[in-house]
Amino acid sequence: MIFRVKFAKFGVLKFIGHLDVMRYFQKAVLRAGWDVVYSKGFHPHQIMSFAQPLSVGVTSSSEYMEIELNSYESLEKLKESINAVMTDGIWVNEITLLDEILPHTKRITSMALVQAADYMISIKDGFDFPFTQEEFEAHFEEFYKQNEILIQKKTKKSSKEIDCKPFILGYSFDLYDFYDKIAIEPEYIKDGTIFADYYENDRRLYLQLTSGSETNIKPDSIIESFCAFHGINYDKFAYQIHRMELYSNQKGLQPLWAIR
Repeated sequence: MIFRVKFAKFGVLKFIGHLDVMRYFQKAVLRAGWDVVYSKGFHPHQIMSFAQPLSVGVTSSSEYMEIELNSYESLEKLKESINAVMTDGIWVNEITLLDEILPHTKRITSMALVQAADYMISIKDGFDFPFTQEEFEAHFEEFYKQNEILIQKKTKKSSKEIDCKPFILGYSFDLYDFYDKIAIEPEYIKDGTIFADYYENDRRLYLQLTSGSETNIKPDSIIESFCAFHGINYDKFAYQIHRMELYSNQKGLQPLWAIR
């Protein structure tokens, strides 16, 4: 039986990397008493995988892990048991039992499903950002009206300039307006549990960007290009990025928690 676990990463744990999160969950599920399936062979390991890795320093409401179990009592018991052993900064929001797949077919993992992501970009207090929220909105709209938006797409071996405008799927400056535009109301909006850092200046931008293994656009690249367009200094530490949701386009664009 394969389960999809949706969890939040926030607070000081935004500074730990993806491999540390993997190791953390490997130990947490054992402390929670989950009946985990192990691989066969000389070096058995838990059957566990994660969706799109989160950059260090970025917080999130909706990270995803898939894990295989031999047995379970109930989804609610699984959730209660894992949250009982969690440290501050990681919290399991939802656990779903995935549908059985047909014989001789291969399940598509969460990592392969990811096609888009939502982000909230906040301006931190105390940093030199020259625009009020109203000016930020006007200047970003001017920036977006360009025929092309160029960013540096970096890999481990090279860097190239690309036009990322086709990969900006939506933007707004208001949370509810943002989801009204893309006609999706994520579950976390209903209960108000966003797990994001908030700042007194109340300046923020919401972006929906193409994400995944084929094309992955990072929100900090958009902000860096925005700053270059308006001739202002880009300080990466002035912006707090929060990932709000990951999407699949397997059945039209849907949040991963809706894909069974």
